[in-house]
Amino acid sequence: MEASPKVYRAILDNMSEVAYARDLDMNLLYVNPASERLTGWPSQEVMGKKCYEVFGDAGQTCRGVCPIEKAISERLPILHHVGKLETRSGEVRNMLVLISPLREGEAITGAVVMMNDVTQSQEVEQTHVETLIALEEEIERRQIVEEALRKSEERFRTLVEQAVDAIFVVDAEGRVLELAWSDCRDAFPVAGTP
Repeated sequence: MEASPKVYRAILDNMSEVAYARDLDMNLLYVNPASERLTGWPSQEVMGKKCYEVFGDAGQTCRGVCPIEKAISERLPILHHVGKLETRSGEVRNMLVLISPLREGEAITGAVVMMNDVTQSQEVEQTHVETLIALEEEIERRQIVEEALRKSEERFRTLVEQAVDAIFVVDAEGRVLELAWSDCRDAFPVAGTP
């Protein structure tokens, strides 16, 4: 049992993805409500407009290199075209586009285009990448600092261990906390040691 045209129309009207149909002359035949929400163009204003007037990018490069024309001429769908769409207000959105030739029997009479706005997910992905890069740079910076500190401590320890003079570390009350010269340890016990 095949679904009625009303069922297909209900599916298209309730999709969150943009869907539109155009004829071979690029005239819009149908736009779903998601198209209206994304583009800012009400359906009653776009019927009869050229698809690139509503769904084109800022430079209208789709007129010169139209992936829809390619799908129609090759009689094959294009499943993962990435493009840009300029809304009526001038906002540019990144779109994942799926294109299928519109067939009536054996004849191709136009195309059906489905678009998914991926702008936000691309921004999140870019932020994630930038965060990972910054984290890697911070880890590398900390490793450099830790290595410099280790070398500094090593140099200080060598300097103290090879010192001829006695080296004392005392607190604010004058108690000896550290004594570096081993021959003096018996004569000057360090605070807190038996």
